[in-house]
Amino acid sequence: MNEKKICFIICANDALFFPECCRYIGCLEKPDDMEIELIEVRDAYP
Repeated sequence: MNEKKICFIICANDALFFPECCRYIGCLEKPDDMEIELIEVRDAYP
C-alpha cells in the first residue's frame, strides 16, 4: 500500500460528470509528495 496516495472512486453514470469531478479534484491543494489516483465506475446501481 502506498501511504502517499489518495484514490477517488467516482460513480459516474453521466458522461459529463466524471471530467467535471476530475477538474475539481485537480484544483485541490495537496502536498508535493502525494499522488492522486482517479477511478471511474460506470453503470453502477444504487
